[in-house]
Amino acid sequence: MKPLVFTYILSVIFTGCIHGIVCGQNTSANTCDYTITKSGLYKNGTMGVLPGQTVCIKAGTYTNLHFSDFVGTAEKPIRFINYGGKVTVSADKAPAGIQFYYSKYFILSGSGSSDLEYGILVEKTGTGGQAVRAENKSSDCEIDHIEIAGSGFAGIMVKTDPTCDSTTWRQNLVIRNVKVHHNYIHDTDSEGIYIGSSFWNEGYKMVCGGQTKLIYPHNIYGLEIHHNRIERTGTEGLQYAAAPDADVHHNTVSDPGLKPFAAFQNNGVQLGGGVGGNFYNNQVFNAPAVGLTIVGNGGNTQIYNNLIVNSKVNAIFCDNRPGTQANTPIVFANNTLVDSGEEAIKLYNETNNNLVINNIIARVGKGRRYITFAQGATAEMTSNFMTSDIDSAGFMNPAEGNFRLKNDSKLIDSGLSRTGNFINLDLDNNRRPIGRQIDIGAYEYHPLTDQLITIYPSPCDDQLSLWSTELIRQVKIFTITGKQVFLLDSAPSESINVPVKALAAGLYVLQAETTSGSISKRFLKR
Repeated sequence: MKPLVFTYILSVIFTGCIHGIVCGQNTSANTCDYTITKSGLYKNGTMGVLPGQTVCIKAGTYTNLHFSDFVGTAEKPIRFINYGGKVTVSADKAPAGIQFYYSKYFILSGSGSSDLEYGILVEKTGTGGQAVRAENKSSDCEIDHIEIAGSGFAGIMVKTDPTCDSTTWRQNLVIRNVKVHHNYIHDTDSEGIYIGSSFWNEGYKMVCGGQTKLIYPHNIYGLEIHHNRIERTGTEGLQYAAAPDADVHHNTVSDPGLKPFAAFQNNGVQLGGGVGGNFYNNQVFNAPAVGLTIVGNGGNTQIYNNLIVNSKVNAIFCDNRPGTQANTPIVFANNTLVDSGEEAIKLYNETNNNLVINNIIARVGKGRRYITFAQGATAEMTSNFMTSDIDSAGFMNPAEGNFRLKNDSKLIDSGLSRTGNFINLDLDNNRRPIGRQIDIGAYEYHPLTDQLITIYPSPCDDQLSLWSTELIRQVKIFTITGKQVFLLDSAPSESINVPVKALAAGLYVLQAETTSGSISKRFLKR
């Protein structure tokens, strides 16, 4: 086999590696099968990258990186990764910074350097361009650990718009297993993340072969969007549609909708037509309109454990449109909704079976209702806490954005377990329920359990060591007023060293998430 491999590699060098590609000539040959060093369009018909191989993008600055016809397998995806440091894409004129066409089973990851959280940076694109895009039937893809610091339109876009080519129509095209996670997206001209078509409900009218046709866009099955940080976007921070079984969780959206180009484009998160599945453990702050808007939903949707703060219109809005499945459930459970400019929850989805349960609604617009209905929509409502006096909720420190419950909050053990078993963790990933019943709101109260954890030394200077009788998965540090100043996600371990040199001198609260719950202790930084 060795002569065959050698001959194959030589043929690739002479046919496909003349355009900024080095094949099998890297210091880390077991990691990089090919190394890209120049901007441009790369076609796999020329390169010949096989399933399971890795294409490394050498550290440096590029104007654009476009890839066509890279097809791996479910077991052996093709991996594109930064190599040797940070990859920066700065595209003044290109329609997209990094783009994939006709590709399947591939991963684009900025995790190639252990010292960089985001090893790929897209600084900007041309007007109307996406920072990262997968189109032309691209499917089964993963996009992670990328920073997007500006784009002429969306930060990350995954969809194929239908054309007169019938293979792009809903009945003939299905996109599967799109995963977008652990990215930092900010200062885009439009959406931070845009997945699936906005025209799932109404379709597109097109003239094909002299005839006007109504053509519907594809569905996406197996969509997962999680652990993304999205800030200061032109329109919605996060928008997804056409995904009947989506799993969207642990995303934070702050200051979206700063320069909308049309009406109703300045919301925090939009769930579009055809969406079902789960939306949970997300946080949305400072939406100029609606924090979470659900338009033309597909039904069978659970919205839970979300924190939505300072929405200028509603915290949550939901309606029906053509294509919504009648008599399907939508559950709004254990959300914490604070400071809505109008009503906190507005429901226009008359064909759904709505359950509104265990939510905290604190402060709505003057003279507004906490929850309102129109178009014949109704809901079963139970165990919701609604107040104009935020102090009555028993939050730890709402002025500092800490909406966890104090030990004397009347919301502890006050909820009802009517949602099956899909709510078994809270917004902090702590087990719930802890007591006799589930707590109301997004956070489950966890009592301090000092004997289960040891932290030393205290006072400390540069480093704090933790030891626990249980596996520690995450460490957070808060000021004594409740402001979070440190976060460390860790592989589960009984002992962890936490760097604290950067903290100012003072008293802090350390919160360690273990396999069974959250444990907190105070320490002093000198």
